Amino acid sequence: MIVLDILPSCVSSVYFIYDVDYAFLSLGNYGALREIAFTSTLNQIMKDLKYYYMGYYIHTCAKMRYKAQYKPSELACPFTYKWVFISQVLDRIEAKKVTALEGPDLPLRIPSAKNIQKDSIGSLRLFKNQKAWFLKVICDKT
Repeated sequence: MIVLDILPSCVSSVYFIYDVDYAFLSLGNYGALREIAFTSTLNQIMKDLKYYYMGYYIHTCAKMRYKAQYKPSELACPFTYKWVFISQVLDRIEAKKVTALEGPDLPLRIPSAKNIQKDSIGSLRLFKNQKAWFLKVICDKT
């Protein structure tokens, strides 16, 4: 079962549930590919809908590492509140559990709502725990 939120600029993956007896089929990966294809199809009709949000990315969690294989994809930096290509920061994430994804490491702080970019608003909870990044896949073909 798949549950998605369809918003003006993105499709957000909420839940993907399957019977564990079929885990050998890699249904999580298959579901993500289908959701990315669905987002790309919607982008043909709704040009502002460009992104597929996979939710949190916790690099130290083996069950979440598969998310890094989808390209091009970006992570929301918990310090600068900017989106950074995951391919450019994997080494940095590997070296430190919590780090700025661009520029020097900055002290931990909780952002005020006025400092968060409009397209980052879904990652507000992310910044409170400082243990995960928010991941999106770019589906715009332009």
